[in-house]
Amino acid sequence: MGRVTMESRQLIVTPADAATEGTTSITSAPEGADIFIDSIGHGRTPILLKLKSGKHSVQLVLSGYKDWVSDVQVEAGSIVNVTADLQK
Repeated sequence: MGRVTMESRQLIVTPADAATEGTTSITSAPEGADIFIDSIGHGRTPILLKLKSGKHSVQLVLSGYKDWVSDVQVEAGSIVNVTADLQK
């Protein structure tokens, strides 16, 4: 369950995951690469994803190009930019 607080007479409900997730922006040149985070498909570039805090393996796959792999560290409440220049 999330956290409930009172601030200036306004009720603020924070989802439980909000304190443990960060945003990851993934882009590639060229665009349209399949995205795998920790071996699980997450669509195609470009994309914005919410990921749990911690280290994640990012793999981009596009036909006619070499696979691109990198580890990223996601911090709660932060934004991580991942940009891949895919090679033939």
